[in-house]
Amino acid sequence: MVWYADVKMLLCLIVSTFTTKTWALDFDWCTTSSPGFKKCEDLQREFQSAGKVDFSCSENLIKSGCFKDVETEPKTVFSVSPGELYHAQRRGGNLKVILAEDYSSAVSHTYFSYYSVAVVKAGRTDLRLTNLKDKRICHSGYDFEGKNGWDIPISYLYTYHRSFRMDDRCSILPAINNYFGDSCLPDPSGTIRNDMRLCAACSSGSCSRETRYRGYKGAFRCLVEDAGEVAFLTHTTVSDLTDGQGGESWAVGLKSSGYRLLCPDGSQVTVENYGQCFVGWMRPNVVVIGDDAPGDLVTKIQNNLRNPPPRAAERIFDTSRYTALDGVDVIFSEGTEELRIVDGQEQYPRNYLAMEGRAQYQFSYARAMDALYCVTSGAHRYSIHAVVLTGMYIASILL
Repeated sequence: MVWYADVKMLLCLIVSTFTTKTWALDFDWCTTSSPGFKKCEDLQREFQSAGKVDFSCSENLIKSGCFKDVETEPKTVFSVSPGELYHAQRRGGNLKVILAEDYSSAVSHTYFSYYSVAVVKAGRTDLRLTNLKDKRICHSGYDFEGKNGWDIPISYLYTYHRSFRMDDRCSILPAINNYFGDSCLPDPSGTIRNDMRLCAACSSGSCSRETRYRGYKGAFRCLVEDAGEVAFLTHTTVSDLTDGQGGESWAVGLKSSGYRLLCPDGSQVTVENYGQCFVGWMRPNVVVIGDDAPGDLVTKIQNNLRNPPPRAAERIFDTSRYTALDGVDVIFSEGTEELRIVDGQEQYPRNYLAMEGRAQYQFSYARAMDALYCVTSGAHRYSIHAVVLTGMYIASILL
């Protein structure tokens, strides 16, 4: 019965080949949370049943694992923030940006997505963006957790506040800990020591266990509940949670008129005037793939994710039906309305992170991060032009 054994071995080989994750699949979608993985599987079923692009889903709770898959497997895609993209390109990751989140109804200007703003309660006329020394701050989250509540404001401080300094080793956390008063900087990674002043205002008493004040909603709640005096947020946060919007129990009855924005020139304005009073701005989150991915595969992914079948379209940007920690996005950011195709030179991470368009838009997220992480080129630091634009200069370039 030798022939039987040979046939059995052949059948096993065929079955193994057909069940391999990447066999006959267009790509693999790497996720970094259980809710994200569940959402990916739901989307996969809807795309498959509609006869569209076919993909598999994988879960890697360590983001570096997804980056490794993207860089080594030509069919892996991954959704990342600008901060994650910045660090990946710094360490030489071979990535290509293929899609960007679009928040078109929230932002009227096409050159950037979100403004980073500093919010205070109306009536706190003593608070100034020009002097935040020893003030209690509500951050959205450490490092990648909240770019408009962390990367941009801290880059601004490092560049423009003479009283904010880091040591020769570019130690960011000790410098911030010594600069601000008792604050809350949620940090699920556990990097920040809980005996730091940066954790003193967290509702849990611990940066690593904080969920109540995590994310942009959480940072605003931190301000509302007087745990902090200033909250670094994205410009849509207040309007999304006040005047009867949002549905959060702790936000019932809040009015947008009860809050003000701190401007770089030391003044304050109402929250709807964010276009004239902001700390900086940020490019959208993106979908990346390995830079050696075939062009026809990239085009197929772009076209299908931008135009999902009806049932998938109901879920692709939805977070409400997936259980997740407050403030944690499920594959795509909350508020995403559609995806924009990224092509040409903008597919290179460094180019994507730089501002596009007219010459007067000098701000570059990559250069801001270079300053924050002490990445210099012959000089002590980069000068970040137009992170702060005030008065008539703002009016002249935005009109």
